[in-house]
Amino acid sequence: MNLKIVMVEGPHDGAFISKVMKVNGYSTFSKPINEYEPKMMAEYLKGQYKNAPVGELNLQSVRQQILFPSYALTSGDEIILIFHMGGDSRVDRRTRLVKDLRDFFLSPASRSTGVVTNQDTLTFIYEFDADQSGVDERLKQANDEIGNLDAGFSGFQANASYVVSNGIRWGVYVFAKEDGKGKLEDIILPMMEEGNEDIADCAKDYVDRRASFTLFQKEKPTKHPEKARIGVMGQLQKAGSAIPAIIEQSAYLTDEKIRKSPICMDIFNFLAK
Repeated sequence: MNLKIVMVEGPHDGAFISKVMKVNGYSTFSKPINEYEPKMMAEYLKGQYKNAPVGELNLQSVRQQILFPSYALTSGDEIILIFHMGGDSRVDRRTRLVKDLRDFFLSPASRSTGVVTNQDTLTFIYEFDADQSGVDERLKQANDEIGNLDAGFSGFQANASYVVSNGIRWGVYVFAKEDGKGKLEDIILPMMEEGNEDIADCAKDYVDRRASFTLFQKEKPTKHPEKARIGVMGQLQKAGSAIPAIIEQSAYLTDEKIRKSPICMDIFNFLAK
């Protein structure tokens, strides 16, 4: 079994990647945890609950302590697990997840007990927004993180690429506009607005006026207007829904739009490699 661990910044990243992959033929992996493959993944996920000191933690700490995938997808002999890590700064969570799974996968005990077989492969994929730092800076960030785990890692030379080192396959994908900066919202929002310009114009005007509202004369309005516009548009069809649900369920992001989007095909082709 080819196991791919995709580490995204936020829940909307995972929702978008999941939708792109499912539109292009992947399906939700809905088997019980005991049936996850390779078998090491079932043992790891069960161990997250078994070994966590839940009685000593508060609710927030429990959520931080237990790393569980938000989405599970499959196609043929491949499983993709998407983990929401909580932002690009969460080196601690990414490092813990990678180290735990890598050590489990490479352990001689895992081979001897059959929870990992010679046919199994493990890939870790780092997903970031370029933001204003740019693609090159995010590649350096991924190289530094992986280098601290694998001294022999040669480093990524380009976005949307893979490197194999010491029995593990590493990948990186940075969301960016043509100028090498930006974030996932810069990809999602134009797709949502296409063919829905009447709704989009109203949503943009509403969000652009945020600084003029009385409340925001004393409270700071959002610094993420693109994300706010996605939310405003989505509420008109899916009232009360968070952005991941809007991405998954609203009529703004149609299968046709995803299939004809060059960047969506880039994402699919990269993750399906």
